[in-house]
Amino acid sequence: MVDNPNREFRGGVFAESGEGRQAARLRLLLDGLQAETDGGESYHLPYDRMRLEHGGASGQMLFVRDDSTALTFVCEDAELLSSLGRQPSASLQQETQKLSSAHSRKQRQRLMWGAAAIGLALLLVFALPGLLRLASSIAISALPMSVDQAVGKMAIENMDLGGEVLDDAPAQAAMQAILDRLGPHAERQDVHFRVRIIGNEALNAFALPGGEMVVFSGLLARAESAEQVAGVMAHEMAHVTRRHGLKRMAQSMGLMSLVQLVFGDAAGLLALGKDLFSLALINSYSRDQESEADTEAVAIMLRAQLDARALAGFFRLIQQEHGQQANFMSWMSTHPDPQARIELIDQVLSESRSVLTQPLSLDWSQLRARMQALETHSTKPKEVSEP
Repeated sequence: MVDNPNREFRGGVFAESGEGRQAARLRLLLDGLQAETDGGESYHLPYDRMRLEHGGASGQMLFVRDDSTALTFVCEDAELLSSLGRQPSASLQQETQKLSSAHSRKQRQRLMWGAAAIGLALLLVFALPGLLRLASSIAISALPMSVDQAVGKMAIENMDLGGEVLDDAPAQAAMQAILDRLGPHAERQDVHFRVRIIGNEALNAFALPGGEMVVFSGLLARAESAEQVAGVMAHEMAHVTRRHGLKRMAQSMGLMSLVQLVFGDAAGLLALGKDLFSLALINSYSRDQESEADTEAVAIMLRAQLDARALAGFFRLIQQEHGQQANFMSWMSTHPDPQARIELIDQVLSESRSVLTQPLSLDWSQLRARMQALETHSTKPKEVSEP
């Protein structure tokens, strides 16, 4: 049966007797496919002698060949293949079925490769930042600690620390006693920790890369015990030993830029003093880094035989002083709220081995009174901050 005998398909014809490819109109006849060129030439290809294949630049062009006469019809209309498959020729039906199956396999392969390409693109979009952070973290771990120390030293000497350095010998001696107790139990022993006390009412402390630490007088004035301050300092020490500050800087400015500044362009690093100060403060760290520092702080306290529950007590102090405001501010930032941090500390302690504790030998009530007296003369506004 001739399928739609009035249907024409635009295509072309190659014939040895012709002049290369010529545009032609293809028609289905009772016994074969006829091609009439625009120049008036006519060619006929019987159904039983047809050999079919797909090709061309698009892979969608149908080649209808007669190998015995070197005659080839070409057409990009997909309906031609379907029409040929409906002709009363067993050999042609076999050819069309074979070609259709091969075409379907190629289509499925294209879809699979397309889906794989889309999947890879989505993976890069969503996973690449994490992979870059991982690569940056690995690269920073390979850097010597002298890089952190260079960054911290230049920053501490050239940025606004939030107030004047307090020249208070008893307070400085107390901070040094806490450092001496904690230091031997830090994760790394190639870090030289040094603490400065700054006259500022903020209930806060921070550490710079390399071990430079700042404790605000507001923390000393309102902490309920020396162990609470030790917990805060252990938290900041964990930021240093885990190199969180350097990792955040590398994410912000690029690892190679950071290394170049440290080793070649110190002036450029000094120009970033204000930015470095922001990076040093709590709001620069991620949730994971804060949780990591809290967990390691508990471990340092336990190794130093100090009551690690004091760190949870410090966060309860924040809750008491600032109530829902503390939770609101942490909700708006990237950091866990005090209650979440208390729960994390309690969980870590419940999973840790019990140790005997030895309190710090400091007259905390006297030191706290000295810092409270200083607060009455402070000109710095009180801030809601977390370590």
